[in-house]
Amino acid sequence: MMSRERWARRCFPSKLVVECVVGLSILGVIAIRLDVVVTGKAHAGRGTAYDELEHELAVVMRRARGLSGALARDVHPDVDASAYGLLARIDEVGSVRVTDLASYFSVGKPTVSRQVALLEQLALVQRTQNEEDARSRHLSLTDAGRAVLERAREARRERTRATLEAWTPEEVAQFATLLRRFNETL
Repeated sequence: MMSRERWARRCFPSKLVVECVVGLSILGVIAIRLDVVVTGKAHAGRGTAYDELEHELAVVMRRARGLSGALARDVHPDVDASAYGLLARIDEVGSVRVTDLASYFSVGKPTVSRQVALLEQLALVQRTQNEEDARSRHLSLTDAGRAVLERAREARRERTRATLEAWTPEEVAQFATLLRRFNETL
């Protein structure tokens, strides 16, 4: 894919024209975004509400990846974002098999096993005998794992509060409801 600047240089040899075309292109993107904010409607050039939604979800996912990495480092400098997710899921269900974690996150068992091994080395999770099936073992958080996860969650909640400080409580509640509904359909 060609950058706006390269495209403009190719079509318009004058440097001044290139700068104007690039500047107008950027202003056009800003105007489209402002139009959406002011009118609440997607710009005709963007397409349907589904197009706008797909774009905004892509932006959220890119930003979430960076934020997840930061949250994981809040847990421990050696923990990556996916391991933070494992800790949160283990805390949510209390006790779980590696196979069930792999299924929940739609990844292979070896991937989860490697991450769990690191969490065990850091004494954040422990394996216990499954009382229903002696062949399998369950994972649960250690006290240290629970404490570290709670500190990371509090940091995440504070970031969320700061990000949404201009929103009304009703808007936050509505966003949470719609997001929950969206997640339930995935």
